[in-house]
Amino acid sequence: MSESIKAICVAMLMAGAITSGIAWTEERPTDLVWLCRFGGAAAAVASLVVFLYVHFRKDKAPDYLREEAGDYLNRNGLAFVCGWTVE
Repeated sequence: MSESIKAICVAMLMAGAITSGIAWTEERPTDLVWLCRFGGAAAAVASLVVFLYVHFRKDKAPDYLREEAGDYLNRNGLAFVCGWTVE
């Protein structure tokens, strides 16, 4: 789910930046151009903030393997530890 949110945020970021950038090239701005200038920039900044929040948030589920074994290899859902325990 978070990957979909990140993709939507990137699309909104690009659309807002492009809209704002094109609107700033207008020499005689109307009310709609002013709205595009600041609305596009605000949408780009807001989507960037949401993207960064979703990207850097911590997982809610505890990491039981790391608690038991320390560092481990994790590649696309395959997680394992090479080692043994002496009791």
